[in-house]
Amino acid sequence: MSRIKYCFIILLVVIFVFPSNMVKAKAITTVSQDVNMSTWIWDTAKISKDSDKIIKFLVSNKVKTVYLQIDTSLGNKIYREFIQKAMKNNINIYALDGSSEWVGSKGVQLQENFFAWFTQYQKSSSKNQLFKGVHLDVEPYLNSNYNVNPNLVIENYQQYLIKSKEKCTTLGVEFSIDIPFWFDKVNYVTKYGKGNVAEWICKNIKAVTIMAYRDKALGDNGIIKISEAEINLCKKYNVKVTLGVETNKIAGDASLTFYEEGKAYMLNELNTVSLKYKNNSAFEGLAIHYIDSWMNLKK
Repeated sequence: MSRIKYCFIILLVVIFVFPSNMVKAKAITTVSQDVNMSTWIWDTAKISKDSDKIIKFLVSNKVKTVYLQIDTSLGNKIYREFIQKAMKNNINIYALDGSSEWVGSKGVQLQENFFAWFTQYQKSSSKNQLFKGVHLDVEPYLNSNYNVNPNLVIENYQQYLIKSKEKCTTLGVEFSIDIPFWFDKVNYVTKYGKGNVAEWICKNIKAVTIMAYRDKALGDNGIIKISEAEINLCKKYNVKVTLGVETNKIAGDASLTFYEEGKAYMLNELNTVSLKYKNNSAFEGLAIHYIDSWMNLKK
């Protein structure tokens, strides 16, 4: 074969074979079956009027964990019926609540109100109607007093986490929380000692969801990189960690959400994340915030 013909054949391979392989590599639109998928439901009233639609969506997207916002104005019957449907489809429901006010001056009462409701619900419901656990979303840095006295707010936060964990242990349910990816950079000096908040959490709480809100897996500002320090802490302290991403439209910074890119692109990026951590003992799965925006996400 002449050198010219050989070069021509190589050129054809590069043009027609390699690009097709690269296209196939980018066409992954699902995440491994082994990865636990989670989501948040904030508009609780929808479990009454749209429960079948919600369950169908959860099943079709392989969701196994749901953080369900507690609205105490809804009757226990509504929660029981929804949880029963979810459990029939191997979906675990966690009671979701919390706000930055929980670490403020009225925080103790808000915490007690939640656990009073949760306790009465668990004790008055059948086995197939029970919440799997409690999942709290309290972001102390959003409290109005945080910029004035951050250590006081953080101490309140630490105290509330300890008490919440103890109550969940007494009730025999799991306990998990949402945290930002940058808590390892927040230092504290409180009655609980000193250090960074992420490490303190990992020493005391055994399940977290990191809000790793970025629209790409790789790169300096990607999901994997920004979560790296906290994932390492979770592994060190045997904490189960779920990585959360955003799908809602966010004004000002499109890089925080998959809203613009859509579902196929998002799943491709999440697959990259799951492959990265599939052999990491701390990695529990992925969470998509939140069900409404996820359901409306373009393909």
